[in-house]
Amino acid sequence: MDWDGTYAGMLPCADCDAVQTVLTLYSNETFSRKVTYIGRDGRTFEDEGAFEWSEDGGSISIDNIDGSRQKYLVGEGFLLHLDRKGERITGARSERYRLEKLLRDPLLEDREWNMLGVEDREITGRQVPSLHFDGKRRRLSGSDGCNRINADYMLYADRGLQIGTIAATKMACPDAEGQEAFRAILSSARAYALTDTLTLLDENGAVLAEFLDLSRK
Repeated sequence: MDWDGTYAGMLPCADCDAVQTVLTLYSNETFSRKVTYIGRDGRTFEDEGAFEWSEDGGSISIDNIDGSRQKYLVGEGFLLHLDRKGERITGARSERYRLEKLLRDPLLEDREWNMLGVEDREITGRQVPSLHFDGKRRRLSGSDGCNRINADYMLYADRGLQIGTIAATKMACPDAEGQEAFRAILSSARAYALTDTLTLLDENGAVLAEFLDLSRK
């Protein structure tokens, strides 16, 4: 099994919206992890160290910052967050305890994308809204038409996409509502399609926005 790589997901949280977890497993049996509490204080914790395989080779254990241990079932292309006894979590939210292996897409990443149809969406500003997906850092940057923006992002199988909390500079903009609308589009994206353009899609497959690849010129 090709288990080394980066896995991510939005795990359930008792007192926040979700726990965004990004866990990288390295071939030398070490890990790095980034955990962000969404909807509470946005605080992020990062740690690293070594992990241990179970005797049957089906799961791993990682030391947490508080001294406890977290176990994950290792599957092909995913990790399952297990309970304190090392067993699968059951119930209505059981499917949310899954971390999917993140992918890379050279057709999307490390290219410059400019939004199409800006005038139809009433998103106007000092410049055309644009995106750049940094494949090495898994970091999205660009412009909302006025302010610079950046956020983490995740790519999943079947061209799934999740864009994290968007940070923006605070310049005075002629169309603040338009810039907010653009950022809302990014936050709603759950997938993408690539033809001659980049198309962002919501969770139902509806088109949110289209972008032109400027690097092809």
